[in-house]
Amino acid sequence: MDVQFVFSTLPIIRVTFPLNLLPPTPCSTMSPMPGTPTPSRILCDGCGLPATPDHIRRRMARLELATRHRPFHIGLLLVRTAPPQNSADDIYAWEQNSASPESRNYIKSLFACVGVSPDKSPADQLADLQRRGLYLAHLVECPLPDNSSTTDLTAKYGPVLVKRITYSYKPRRIALLSPAVDGLADLLSATGFAEKLVANGKGIEVPAPNNDTALATVRTMLAKAIAASEAG
Repeated sequence: MDVQFVFSTLPIIRVTFPLNLLPPTPCSTMSPMPGTPTPSRILCDGCGLPATPDHIRRRMARLELATRHRPFHIGLLLVRTAPPQNSADDIYAWEQNSASPESRNYIKSLFACVGVSPDKSPADQLADLQRRGLYLAHLVECPLPDNSSTTDLTAKYGPVLVKRITYSYKPRRIALLSPAVDGLADLLSATGFAEKLVANGKGIEVPAPNNDTALATVRTMLAKAIAASEAG
């Protein structure tokens, strides 16, 4: 059977419309819908300040260093008010050997107070802190602005520190380093940490490196706290 295909050619009709039938609609003058919320600033979860990219970068760098040297079980938790403005002055940046002279003296004295040998390398000194269950934390996790008031820091950041101590750090002993923020010891005592506080929560002054007598006194006090934390 033969199959035949028949093709037909139809005329093509082109229809054009003038472009000026509709009025032009400007696309660059659109205004937001009424009631549209404006984007709010993102605040840092560590200090409550605006979280600029540089602020977040520096905070993440501090957390990375601190986490690297954090003990698995914290025996003695040392608490300062806030980290230094210069990240190189942080104790957990000690291996970088770029701390200011003032910070170098403070860190050396703090090592002496907790019995870390000055003859060890910076890496070994930090490893010794970790091995012995010592960890340095801060009430405010970001540096404070220059000349900022500390009168309301306990009320603002104290509850967050209590949560970190309760659910994250879980230390056996807590030592507040001078200058301790007003009301912090009372807050920790009221929230169940009174028996863990060294010297009843009084701020412990880290002496100058050449003050042997004061260093010996603080070393004895913290040695007892470390021994108690190791004993459970």
